[in-house]
Amino acid sequence: IGDLKSLLENRPQNKIFAFNISDVRTLDALKNFAQQDDLSDITLISKDENILLQAHQNLPALRTALDLSQSKKRPENLAELVSQTTAAYSKIIILPAQWLDKSSVSYLQRRLMTVWAKHNVTDHVQAAQVLMTGVNGILSQNSNIYADILKQFPKNTLLRQPLIIGHRGVPSLEDENTIESAAHAVMLGADIIENDIYLTKDQHLVVMHDNTVNRTTKGTGKIEEMTLAEVQQLRTTHKNYHVPTLAEYFTWLKNNKKIVLMIEIKSSQPTLVQALNAEIKKYNVADQVVTTSFSREQIQQVKTKMNQVSAGILVGSLPNAANKSANVKQVLADAQKYVASYHPSYRADLVKIFNEAQQRGVSFWPWNLNDTTFKQLYVAGLNGVTTNDIQKYSNWIVDVQANAQMNVKVGQVIAIPLNLKAQNGAMLKAQATHFVVLKGSPNYKVENGQLTFIDKGTAYVLAGDQYQIDAQNTYYLYSQPIKM
Repeated sequence: IGDLKSLLENRPQNKIFAFNISDVRTLDALKNFAQQDDLSDITLISKDENILLQAHQNLPALRTALDLSQSKKRPENLAELVSQTTAAYSKIIILPAQWLDKSSVSYLQRRLMTVWAKHNVTDHVQAAQVLMTGVNGILSQNSNIYADILKQFPKNTLLRQPLIIGHRGVPSLEDENTIESAAHAVMLGADIIENDIYLTKDQHLVVMHDNTVNRTTKGTGKIEEMTLAEVQQLRTTHKNYHVPTLAEYFTWLKNNKKIVLMIEIKSSQPTLVQALNAEIKKYNVADQVVTTSFSREQIQQVKTKMNQVSAGILVGSLPNAANKSANVKQVLADAQKYVASYHPSYRADLVKIFNEAQQRGVSFWPWNLNDTTFKQLYVAGLNGVTTNDIQKYSNWIVDVQANAQMNVKVGQVIAIPLNLKAQNGAMLKAQATHFVVLKGSPNYKVENGQLTFIDKGTAYVLAGDQYQIDAQNTYYLYSQPIKM
C-alpha cells in the first residue's frame, strides 16, 4: 500500500486518519516517527487498554479511542464503560452494533464521552437506525450508504440533541448553587446541573461560586477561611436558603438518577481532589458525576486519582492563532493532554473551530451564554450548552417518535402522527411535515409537505418535524425508520 510518510504527505485536506494498533512495537515505531514528522492529527484506536495507556504516555498529543466493538457481553452498568475508557486515558469509546440505542448513547455523552459506532451496514434502513441513535461518529466499510442518507436531510437537522446544562441551577429564578436552584432546573428540563465547590478550613466540601460569600449570602468573608459550622449559619441573599454541602447535593442526586452533576473545582487546594474522591465513593455517585476546572493542576489530579470520573477543561479564551487550523490543533492538544472535553467561553468563530474538532472526537461544551449565542450554538449541534435561563428552552422539542409500521394506500396523501417530546418532558401531538424516504422504496412524491406513494411496495420513511425557534433559527428532528 505504501509507507506512512507518503500517506501523510499526500493526505487530502478533508480526510482524517485513524490507525488501529495492536502491539507495543508499532507504538514504539510511531514514537520514533513522530520525532521527525507531525502525527498530531491522527487518532489511535485499540482494543487493548494498556496500549492506549502507553500511547498517552509516549505520544500525549495523539487522540485515542478504546475499541469495544468486539466485546461479547454488554455490561449491566454503562458507568463501567466510562470508567474503562477514562482509565485507558481515552475520551472516545467505540461501541458494537448490538449495544446501540439512543438511551445508551445519550447516557455516555452526558458523561462527556464521545461515542463512535462500528457497524458495517448492508442497507439504508440499518444505516438510518444507526444515525438516529445520535452517535458522534461511525466506523464503516460502507460509508457511502450513510452519505446517501445524510444528503437527504435539510440544513440544521439535529440527529443528536445538544444537552442543556443548568449553570448553578437556574440562577435567573433561584438563588444560585442551592439545592432549590438545582431542583428547579431539573423540573424545567436540565440534562445536567452544574455547581462549584471549595474546601472549608476544616476540610469539608461546600458549594459556592465565589471565593467569598459576600455576593450570594448575607454574610461576609472568604469561604475557605470558614469552618463548616460557620458556613451552615449563612443564608442566601434573596430567598434565605442555606449554603449546601456537596454531600447534600449527592443525597439529592441519588433520588434523581437521570441527572448528571457537573462539578467545577474552584479551589486550588491540593487536598480537594482527594476529599472529592472520598465523598463520591461514600455516596456511590460516580456514575452521576463529571468534573471541570480552569486549574490544570486539579484536572491532572482528577485524571490520575479519579479515573472513574470523566473530566473537562474550562477555557477562558480560545487559542488565537492566525488561522483556523492552528487554533484547532491547539484545542486538540489541550484536550488530549488532560483526556478532557473542551468547555470554552463564546467567540464568534467558535462554530468553525467546533466543526473541525468534533470530527476528531473532541466534544465542545460552551458556557454561560446569552440567548442569541445559545440559539446559534444549539442549532449548530454542539455537544452541550450552558445557560442561566433554562426556562427559555423548556418547551423546545428534543425527540420525535412515530409508530414503527403503517399500512397506506397508493395515491393517497399519508398522514403520519407524531409524538413530540419537549425538553421538560412534556409530550405533544403533531403530524409529520418533512420526510426522508430511504433508497429502495417505491416511487413517491412530496408536495407542500405531503407524502404520497405512486407505486406499490414496501417503503421506509423517516418522519420529521421542524421547530421554529424564532425568525432566525430553526432546526429539524426525525423519527426512526417507519416501515410502510
